[in-house]
Amino acid sequence: WVIVQNPFDTPRNLILSYLATGPPPSIYPKTEITVHPEGNEGTITHQTVLDPVTYDYEHKVHIVLTTKIGLISPGNVIVNWRPLENTGKPFRLTATAVVGTYVEEGGILGATEDFTFFG
Repeated sequence: WVIVQNPFDTPRNLILSYLATGPPPSIYPKTEITVHPEGNEGTITHQTVLDPVTYDYEHKVHIVLTTKIGLISPGNVIVNWRPLENTGKPFRLTATAVVGTYVEEGGILGATEDFTFFG
């Protein structure tokens, strides 16, 4: 688990980056991610499954993927992960980011801003 702080006074997107391989199968396990406020383990605010595999390459690659988990309120949250299979390697979280609500998940370069609202 890891503690992530939203230091802002409004909800922000939580984005996680993690190692992945491809083409399938990944050497890293599919992993369940849960998020809850610090000190309130009974209130899960987000739950998702990450599949650390890429289908974007025909040759073997070892890359970082980035996924938006959801909005987190100001203050601290606990991010837990639980592998759903045994691949012989652990899930490897590489980065967390607390970003504006206009920032969406990205590819290997991380989160990207969404400027479609400019018309």
